[in-house]
Amino acid sequence: MNAYALIGVAIAALVYVPLFIGVWQKKVQQNFATFFLWGLLDAIAAGSILMKGGNFLLPAIYTLLSVTVLIAIMRSKTFKWGLVEWITLSLVFVCMVIWAVAGPTEATIASTIALAIATIPQLKDMWEEPQKALIRSYVGFTLANGVSILGGKDWSIAERFYPTVSTIMTVLCVLVLLRAFMPDRKNPAYGT
Repeated sequence: MNAYALIGVAIAALVYVPLFIGVWQKKVQQNFATFFLWGLLDAIAAGSILMKGGNFLLPAIYTLLSVTVLIAIMRSKTFKWGLVEWITLSLVFVCMVIWAVAGPTEATIASTIALAIATIPQLKDMWEEPQKALIRSYVGFTLANGVSILGGKDWSIAERFYPTVSTIMTVLCVLVLLRAFMPDRKNPAYGT
C-alpha cells in the first residue's frame, strides 16, 4: 500500500465518525438497504481485489464502517424497505450471479457496478429529503475515494476501478444534496 491508499482509508474512517454519530443520535437518516448492500458488496470487492493483489484497503474499511452505520440505523429504528429497495436488491443479485460464475476480475467489476446500483435508494432518499443527510460526509467520501484513485499502482481494474466508480457515485450524492442549499420553494429543506 502506498501513502495515497492509506490517506484515502484514513479520510474514509474519519468521515464515518460524524455520520455514525448523527445516525445514532437520530439527527441524520441514511438508507438501510443502501448501507446493507454497500457493506456486502464492499466485502466482495475487497476480497476479489485482494485475490488479484490490488488496492483492496478502501473497500475493506468501507465494509467495516458500513456495519457500524447499519447498527446505528437499526438502533434509530428509521429503516424502511420499499419497492426501490427490492428492485435494487434484484439488480445487485444479478451482479452477484455474474460474480459467482466468473473470476476475480469479473467479481470486482460486477460487485463495483452493484455497489453503484445499491446507491440508488440513498440517492432517492437524498433527493426527497436532502436536509436529513450529512453533506460533509459525502464530500469526505468523495475526497477519500479520489485520493484512493491516486493510490492505485496502475490503471487496472484491480487498482483503480473500485475507487473511480465510488468517486462518481459520491459526487452524485453531493450534487443531489446540494439541493438543500438551493432557494427552491418546493424544497423541504426550506420548510415549505
